[in-house]
Amino acid sequence: MTALEDLRQLADLVDFGLWEIGYIALVIVLAKIIGRRVRSRDGRRMGTTGDLSSGQSDCGTPD
Repeated sequence: MTALEDLRQLADLVDFGLWEIGYIALVIVLAKIIGRRVRSRDGRRMGTTGDLSSGQSDCGTPD
């Protein structure tokens, strides 16, 4: 009887560990997707405001 209980406890631990790993993986994937979207939006904004490397300031006031 104790061997069966030990197996059940081990199965519970493994099941909990797999769920935990799954949640961590889900969070990582969502963070990567959100990061890509934010970077692509910033890239589009930077492309429309002008070339900042040429010394122009991007403060919103026309020259």
